[in-house]
Amino acid sequence: MIYDYLFFKSYQLAQRSKNFDDAPVLGGIWGVMVGFMFNVFTLILILDTVFKSSIANNDIFTKGKYIVAIVIIALLWLYFKQGKRWVKIIAKYEERELNKNKSIHPAIVLVIYYVLSAAILFLAAMYKNGDGIFG
Repeated sequence: MIYDYLFFKSYQLAQRSKNFDDAPVLGGIWGVMVGFMFNVFTLILILDTVFKSSIANNDIFTKGKYIVAIVIIALLWLYFKQGKRWVKIIAKYEERELNKNKSIHPAIVLVIYYVLSAAILFLAAMYKNGDGIFG
């Protein structure tokens, strides 16, 4: 799963900075959150367009945006904490990197994923508004 790999690369980056030594799960979740939010926003825009609704303008997303963000962060935290899943993910990808003797710098992976996710988000926004190539 792509989010597991993003978690692993975010965790590696956090370990290099030594900021998350006391909370290693948080070290991995910060990178997943950004990509996950890009994907959620893209999904909302596509659903708005397909069903001709206004999910994005709903009161839950406009007035309770901080509550929605906290819920998403909590769900991600629970996903990775459940049954020490984060330890299994790290062990799996570390073993894979050791077997291949290759490793991509974590920042490169995260930047590529964010750029691609943002591009897809922009395409979904253009599709929703009928702009650009969808005009």
